[in-house]
Amino acid sequence: MKSFVSIYLIILYLSCTPALSQKVDQLSQYVGYYEVKEIPDMLLRVYQNEHHKLILVVPGEPDYELSELSDHRFGFKAEENPSGMKLKDYSVSFSLGADKVKALQINRPKRDFATNLTATRNDKLDPYAVDTDKSLTGKYETKAFAYHYDLKDSVKVFKMINALESAYSRLIKEFGVANMPKISVWLYSTLEVYHNAMNTPLAPAWQSGSIRSVKDYQEIRVSIEQVTGQPDSLSTGALVHEYVHLLTLQIRPGQQQPPVWLWEGVAIYKGCCKWITPDQLNYLINGNYPSIMEIEEKQDYGKSYELGYYITEYIVSTWGWDAVLKLIRTGGKIQASLGISPKQFDKDFFNFLTRHYHLTKK
Repeated sequence: MKSFVSIYLIILYLSCTPALSQKVDQLSQYVGYYEVKEIPDMLLRVYQNEHHKLILVVPGEPDYELSELSDHRFGFKAEENPSGMKLKDYSVSFSLGADKVKALQINRPKRDFATNLTATRNDKLDPYAVDTDKSLTGKYETKAFAYHYDLKDSVKVFKMINALESAYSRLIKEFGVANMPKISVWLYSTLEVYHNAMNTPLAPAWQSGSIRSVKDYQEIRVSIEQVTGQPDSLSTGALVHEYVHLLTLQIRPGQQQPPVWLWEGVAIYKGCCKWITPDQLNYLINGNYPSIMEIEEKQDYGKSYELGYYITEYIVSTWGWDAVLKLIRTGGKIQASLGISPKQFDKDFFNFLTRHYHLTKK
């Protein structure tokens, strides 16, 4: 026979369930991707987590839990953002169209910004507005890293972890970096989930890893699944590649990352992965050598991935590893770091490639 207490609790649960369901339904109307008008290609993601809380994701910042202030207007639960801006006076307002939410606006105090941030909903991306970290229930910590991953990926994950942990002491010494905070590492099962976690759904496959470094917080996010057709070492070494990016930033704290040819070249040379050889690049075989300044000015990631390892290899073989560190400190200034002009650097580098890798015209 049930007690009066248990009967009361059942009645209370049944009476509360419709209210909870109604609340969840109300919040679901805001879930979606929103395109920022003022910043091209920037997307904001709004999703509901497993606790039925509304979450706003701003690229490069932590997920923000929102609390309802009034109809279609929410405040931030967090007291400040990673840059130290106080969020007490910030809020998010949603605008309704004929049948659904059509836009949001982040209301910002004039002391921080002259205008508010507005974003229009992209209905086609609604299916991607989900909690990408929900499945990352696996946790593993070491001296330097805190890993988060999907338990079903454990075998692949620990291959990646072992590669990073094995390289850790060597890299710290080579870059001369110490006293870094513990780094949060997030490993996603597929490229699709990773892209969504980065607020870049439908991004190209070559975007498979990223870092964030703000004050005392640093993180690495990578896809376990890498580009189809590439060697397994690319997946295993992906964490090492991204970690080298973080080390590079420590050499010139507070400054912009160095030019793309140096940024990716160092990460491939000291981290991972050299997946193409010069004799596979037709533009080299045909004598169409891109200049270092051309790669830099065009922000040419394609040629940086293809040539970055070899550019770094050439610098190390000619001037030593310390010259690479000097280049990082000067932001890639070749004349100031190496004592030769960029034009002379180009000539000597491609002579090095031709001799070292036996390039011949087809």
